[in-house]
Amino acid sequence: MRLALERELGQEDLECKKVMDLIEEAGLTKTVWGIGDCYEKLVKEFLVNILEDCDDPLSKEFRK
Repeated sequence: MRLALERELGQEDLECKKVMDLIEEAGLTKTVWGIGDCYEKLVKEFLVNILEDCDDPLSKEFRK
């Protein structure tokens, strides 16, 4: 099980290209932008659901 810190995305996070690329690739752009400020629970769910080998092209879960 992976642990995740709960926090809101601040303006600095939203300006970070890597963070926004991950949010867009996960299909959460409308979710994040549609609710105004991002809620901690949403961020926790997003972080916890990222598998450790999500960047391994040989993984059967790659880009799912």
